[in-house]
Amino acid sequence: MRNSSRAQLQTLMDKRNVSTELELSRAANVAERQIYRLGQGLIHTFPITDVVKLAQYFEQSVDEFLATFLPNALQPIEFEQSVDQSAEIAALKAECERLEKTLEQQTTDESEEVAALKAEYERLEKTLEQQGITLQQQWQQEALDQLEPWLLQWSAAANAAIERPNFPAKALVSLAKPFEQLLENWDVQPIGVVGDTVEYDPTTHQLVKDGFDVEPGDTVTVQNIGYTQGDRLLHRAKVVG
Repeated sequence: MRNSSRAQLQTLMDKRNVSTELELSRAANVAERQIYRLGQGLIHTFPITDVVKLAQYFEQSVDEFLATFLPNALQPIEFEQSVDQSAEIAALKAECERLEKTLEQQTTDESEEVAALKAEYERLEKTLEQQGITLQQQWQQEALDQLEPWLLQWSAAANAAIERPNFPAKALVSLAKPFEQLLENWDVQPIGVVGDTVEYDPTTHQLVKDGFDVEPGDTVTVQNIGYTQGDRLLHRAKVVG
């Protein structure tokens, strides 16, 4: 019987490409001494949890695994079993069946939980996507509301500037007010004023033309203003030495 158990174990190990008891012990998460005892035909002394682990690892049901190794009526035997042994095996088999059903139920419950979590994730993802679209639409509408005076007047003012060479430039400048208001609402602040003379600061100024020998603190003139938004620098002001 011991040789038979050892042969059966080796057959199963060969199917899983497992060469040693130690390797099987690690793969199935069962103590190595239990693997040795299995080969000695002592499966009837195994804890039920080890029986289940090995059956699952060899991709068998608990009944199939027991039929392979148990020295009882499930396979031909070489000796007569006592009544106590038969009762013990029957109890072991019943416990195996109970545990197998419990594991199946746990697997079903876990699958349902995973499915529920996945559905909730997809719902939240769609909600966030819709909120993003809604916020973008609101932002666009607020910007358009701010720019409405310019939208209504710019085409007529531009046409007048083309048709009338003496059209006052100040009339066009006044149309920039909506833009200035929009930038203010977005906390966008100008850096410098065109034509102002300031001390050169490389963190907020960009030298242009022939002013590359200018040192920090030297006097420069603002050519184009820059912008910041809160603590973030958007564009440096362009300056000349």
